[in-house]
Amino acid sequence: MDLTALAVAVVGLAGTLASPMLGQRIADRTKRQEFDFQSRQQREEREEARRQAAVELKRSTYASLNTAARRYQQELEAYLA
Repeated sequence: MDLTALAVAVVGLAGTLASPMLGQRIADRTKRQEFDFQSRQQREEREEARRQAAVELKRSTYASLNTAARRYQQELEAYLA
C-alpha cells in the first residue's frame, strides 16, 4: 500500500471524526457569546432603569421642595402684610 494513500485516508478519517466535535465547539461558543451579550444588555437596561428612577425621584423631590418653598413664601408675605 502506498504511504500517500494511507496518509490521505488517515487525514480524511481524522477530519470526519473531528468535524462533529468542532461543529459542537463552535455552536457552544456562539451560544455563550449570545448569552453574554444578553446578560450584558439586561444589566445595562437595569442600570438605565435605575438611573431613570433616580432622576424621577430627584425631579419629584425638587418639585415638592419648590411647592413647599412657594407656599412658605406666600404664607410669609401674607403674615407680613
